[in-house]
Amino acid sequence: MSSGCERNFTAESCKASMTYTMEAVNNTTWEDKNISVLSSSTQEACKAACLQDCNCDAAQFKQGECKKQSLPLRFGRLLESDPNIAFIKGVDYNILEEEAILEEWAYDCFECGELGKLVGAEKVDKKQLERITKVALWCILYEPSLRPSIKKVLQMLEETMDIPDPPNRSVASSVWSKE
Repeated sequence: MSSGCERNFTAESCKASMTYTMEAVNNTTWEDKNISVLSSSTQEACKAACLQDCNCDAAQFKQGECKKQSLPLRFGRLLESDPNIAFIKGVDYNILEEEAILEEWAYDCFECGELGKLVGAEKVDKKQLERITKVALWCILYEPSLRPSIKKVLQMLEETMDIPDPPNRSVASSVWSKE
């Protein structure tokens, strides 16, 4: 129903002490299903209006008009010559909004041999950190058939089996045998 576009927080938590971000995406539009329309608005006022509205998940700003919308956002498209700016609300986890999400960052740190970045100044056993990170990266693979069974996860965590390096995110072949 949502075609993969789902909120990463609940509306009920909106009034809690969470901080939200608004990501701008130029020349983007989707189905015109507005919860409210503000005219004579600026881009900043449009972003602020959506941030303050728990029911607003995204806003479209075009020529002084701000259209607040809620999920699902359907029929999205990129229009090269359209002056429309889409603002999409998300939770600011203060982990890393503009460069990467946590799993991508963890994978990049693993690939570059810089797992220490994941724990900052905290003192941890480096071998254990590498083991846990590898298991986690296997367990969050997008394709469920590529993920290890719970039995293999336990064996990896108990150090009774070697943990192969997780595949590159673009790899789509299974390395786990069926149980």
